[in-house]
Amino acid sequence: MAEKKPFSWGMNNEGQLGDGTRISKNVPVRVATPPGPAIPTAEKGVAAGRRHSLFLEERSVFASGDNSRGQLGNGTFTDAVIPTPVEGLTDPIGIAAGDLFSAAMTLTEQVFTWGDNSNGQLGGGTFGGSRPIPAPVLGLAGVREIAAGGNHILARMRDNTVRAWGQNDKGQLGDGTNVDKPLPVPVQNVPEEPEEPEEQELASVIAAVNGLTDVVAIAAGKNHSLALLRSGEVVAWGDNSRGQLGVAAPTPDSNLPLAVEGIEDAIAIAAGDFHSFAILRDGTVRSWGANGKGQLGDGSTMDRFAPVKVAGISNVKRIAGGGAHSIATLDNGTFMSWGANENGQLGNGTNRDSAVPVRVAGIVDDPVIAAGEAHSLAIAISISELPGPECIRVQKVYDWVYLTNRYQNKIQLSEACRPIIEERLALGHRLTARCTTNPDQFLPVFPLLPKPQPTPTPMVCTGARCDFDVDAAMRVSCTAPDGTLVRLNAIPFLFTVCVRVDLVDTDADGEVICSENVFVQFDEEVALCWERGLNIQCRILDVLCNASFRQMGAGAFMEPGIFLTVNVCKEIQVEAEVKLELLARFFQPRGPVECEAAPVEAVCPPLPSNLFPAQCPSIFPNNG
Repeated sequence: MAEKKPFSWGMNNEGQLGDGTRISKNVPVRVATPPGPAIPTAEKGVAAGRRHSLFLEERSVFASGDNSRGQLGNGTFTDAVIPTPVEGLTDPIGIAAGDLFSAAMTLTEQVFTWGDNSNGQLGGGTFGGSRPIPAPVLGLAGVREIAAGGNHILARMRDNTVRAWGQNDKGQLGDGTNVDKPLPVPVQNVPEEPEEPEEQELASVIAAVNGLTDVVAIAAGKNHSLALLRSGEVVAWGDNSRGQLGVAAPTPDSNLPLAVEGIEDAIAIAAGDFHSFAILRDGTVRSWGANGKGQLGDGSTMDRFAPVKVAGISNVKRIAGGGAHSIATLDNGTFMSWGANENGQLGNGTNRDSAVPVRVAGIVDDPVIAAGEAHSLAIAISISELPGPECIRVQKVYDWVYLTNRYQNKIQLSEACRPIIEERLALGHRLTARCTTNPDQFLPVFPLLPKPQPTPTPMVCTGARCDFDVDAAMRVSCTAPDGTLVRLNAIPFLFTVCVRVDLVDTDADGEVICSENVFVQFDEEVALCWERGLNIQCRILDVLCNASFRQMGAGAFMEPGIFLTVNVCKEIQVEAEVKLELLARFFQPRGPVECEAAPVEAVCPPLPSNLFPAQCPSIFPNNG
């Protein structure tokens, strides 16, 4: 059986990937094995700080990356590009990483911390300085779970209450104050009227978070905190500058827990720097908070003050949030990611941001993940190490094509919108346009699932439809990428999508003054390795749109207009329902080929291996 190992990808300027280099990677790489007798398989867990990483094995913790504040715990302040052992820990069973500090929970239910102590986050009773080796948090026992934020820590206790310490300027400790807490002594519930800071003993509490009980999980963001209750509800407190508390409307920060809007059946939670997640009982995910890089996964880049559904994924087992990206694992072993990707932290082989989930390349199997500022960690099995005899029974894929189209045009404004626009322009207001799509209609490229084809209607702008006519298929002669002449069938397809364009008055606090639903259609012939008896599946994977408002012409001939650009990503598969043993590998679609009409009657012959999938023992081997 293939061995589970730690993998990393993304930013690596401080050596946080632990692969022996400082070169960023946009696909997962194996974390290097340090010298010495201890070999970290990291089967117990991983944790990601801002620019450092922790790896937990059976009896030890290893760390790599930035060590400017001693957060690697090896007694030095020197960065490490391969994992080094953390000193002085006995029987660690859980780990957490903050911006510049680290924490571990031991079998004795104690917490040990090391690294930066600017806000008292080490729990040693002092502010400032740093410590490059672990020491216990004072006065704390019976801990079952820990979570680290930017500069604060949460601990879930044996009695399912929560303790917190460290930075508290945003109320992230949830104790009803905004005073940092460096001296960890147990306290009772939050007093009805918080004491004045000067009356407190040197910030002498590890705050009992508002008397919270029945807490089954905790999570910490940069400056906010989350707790999952036994009832399935989620509460949040701290910074709410980007909507990360999920209270449905822009509200001030809160130093006491607030209920997240509409979440009643959550089974797991996670937090990124300024965004939050909940996995629901049905296996789908809700997200809220900052979304400038698409880290909420809803197909947009708009911050959300209330939970929205992450598009295109279900059966989610675990989720993690980073600086501005997110990772999830599905019950089929697939790793998905979305959000910022300038450092390759999505792990899909590109450096392009994605506002919807994309598949992490090359690894499968285990739900152990973590996300840092711009890097990612996982415990997984490399696909390349899957043994040959382990085959699965799947549909045989004969051909798989990925296409894109672009639509650009000026939209005719409806009669309902025109007078509203003219009125606002007469007042001297500035108008802008924005374009949105319904992300629930799209699915990721993998797994290969048929996409239901809803019928667009003029009243509901949620349509994404693909139609084709096999009776109109025509034989064509095509040139493969290697120059080989192949015979295919050209089949006409019609793709239909709907987008919504909103007119926004920027001088009226962003008020949407009118909206237009726009249906866009593309018809084209696609050359496929298809014969009668084979199945064709097609779907629209994503729609990217952009709208702008302009005044055209001059004088009496000036009129307002909306200019729309729509890019449609589409997929076509040719399959047959056959029982064939194939190696469980993941692969990518091919691009289109150049074709000419040709009266060829022969059946579709085998194509070159670089054009369509070879069969067992591998599928699309030339794609890596």
